[in-house]
Amino acid sequence: MIDMKNLIAVVITAIFLLGACGKDEAQSTSQPVRPGIGSSVEASAALAELVEAFFERGLERNPLRATFIGDYRYDDRLANRISPDYIAESRAIDREYLDKLSRIDAEELSGQDRLSYDMFKLDRELALESEKFPSQLLPVNQFRSFPNSFIQLGSGSSTHQFKTVKNYDDFLSRIDDFVVYMNQIIINMRAGVDEGIVNPRVLMQKVQPQLGSQIINDVEKSTFYTPIRNMPGDFSKEDRQRLTAAYSEAISTKIIPAFKRVRDFIRDEYMPETRDTVGLADLPGGRGWYEFLVRRTTTTHLTADEI
Repeated sequence: MIDMKNLIAVVITAIFLLGACGKDEAQSTSQPVRPGIGSSVEASAALAELVEAFFERGLERNPLRATFIGDYRYDDRLANRISPDYIAESRAIDREYLDKLSRIDAEELSGQDRLSYDMFKLDRELALESEKFPSQLLPVNQFRSFPNSFIQLGSGSSTHQFKTVKNYDDFLSRIDDFVVYMNQIIINMRAGVDEGIVNPRVLMQKVQPQLGSQIINDVEKSTFYTPIRNMPGDFSKEDRQRLTAAYSEAISTKIIPAFKRVRDFIRDEYMPETRDTVGLADLPGGRGWYEFLVRRTTTTHLTADEI
C-alpha cells in the first residue's frame, strides 16, 4: 500500500540528503563535488555518489514517487510495493547500500556530509528493522488507501499529467499495474487473516463505500473517465477516438472489476475476521510494532508515555 504521508516524507528526506551532499538532482555528475567543511574530497564524493545512486534506483522501483516529484520517466508503470518479491528486493537493496556505506570512513566527513551519512544509515537500518512488522498484511484502511490514491491519480487532478497522447497511453499502462496491485491486496489480507493480523472492524466498514463508489454501470460517470471529458483540443480525431474507446474498455473490464473484487472480498470474507479492538498493540507483536513506529517517527528512544 502506498502511504501518502510516508511517500511525501521519503521524497523530502531523499531530496534533503542529495542537497546536503552538495549534489542537486538536476546537476550533471561531471560537475565537481563540494565537500562539507572539514570533509575529505574523496569521502564526500563517495557519499554523494552513493546517495544519488540509491535515490535514482528508488525512483525506478517506485515510479509513483518519481511522478510526485515531477520526474515522468516511469509514468507508464506502478510498483507492486506490497508483493513478497518487491519487499525482498527492497531488503536486499537496503543491505547492499549499508554495506557500501560502511566502506566510507565516517570520520572523514563533517558538517552536512556527516549528517547525510548518519541519516542515510539510520533510514536503511530502520527500513530493515521494519521487516519484523508486516504492514503489507494491512494494505488498506479508511485513511491509508492506494485505491483511493489511484482514483485521484486517474481523475486528472493529481500528479499524473494528461496533456499529451503519451500521458494518456501511460495511464492506460498504469491501469494494468493497478489491477495487479488490487489482486495483491486480497492475497495479503488473506495472509493477514491466517496470521491474526487484521484491521479493526470499524475501519473496514468505512472502506467498503469508498471502494463501492467506483462500482458503477455507466463508464462515462466514472472518475477515471474525467481525462476523456477533458481531453486537449489539439489531439487528432484518430487519437481522440482511440483513447475514448481504450479508456471506456479499461474502466469497464479492468478498473471497475478490480474495485468490485476487493470490495466484495472485504465485505464477504474479511469482515467476519476483523477485530473489535482498535489499538495496534492488540495485534500479535503489536506492542513492539507500536514502539518501533514511535521510534521511527520521533527518531528518539522515548516511550509513548514519556512523549
